Amino acid sequence: MRICSVEFETEYLLRAEAFYGSVLGLPTVRQDGTLTVRAGSSLLTLHEGPAGPGAQHLAFTIPRLMFESAKEWISQRVASAARR
Repeated sequence: MRICSVEFETEYLLRAEAFYGSVLGLPTVRQDGTLTVRAGSSLLTLHEGPAGPGAQHLAFTIPRLMFESAKEWISQRVASAARR
């Protein structure tokens, strides 16, 4: 299955923008309480508001042969973001 678009609510729109835009380096557009993130051909739309009960989870597929390099790439970005 290929998901083209997904929408979530978040109480932390600015944090989400910093994570997806600055940490992951994905293109983001924020407008009127909404953040849109492009990840390849997929769109993630976050609306500002109460997230409600339960946790929301989003995962990115990483090809098996690229897993180690992706792990190193994200480790460097997350460690750098934690120091800010």
